[in-house]
Amino acid sequence: MINRERTRAAMNSSRDASAKTYTSIISLSSIVITISSIVSLPNLLSKAATVQVVDGTTLSGK
Repeated sequence: MINRERTRAAMNSSRDASAKTYTSIISLSSIVITISSIVSLPNLLSKAATVQVVDGTTLSGK
């Protein structure tokens, strides 16, 4: 009986620890995604600007 209760407590504690690690991993990944999107925003804007500039030069060249 005592062994069964100990194993149950150990399983519960390991389950809680795994849930905490999952939530921390998910929060870390979401933070990384937001940081990467913030960093990639200027790159996307500059790409759009260069595309517009290229279109303008080609239109003026024609």
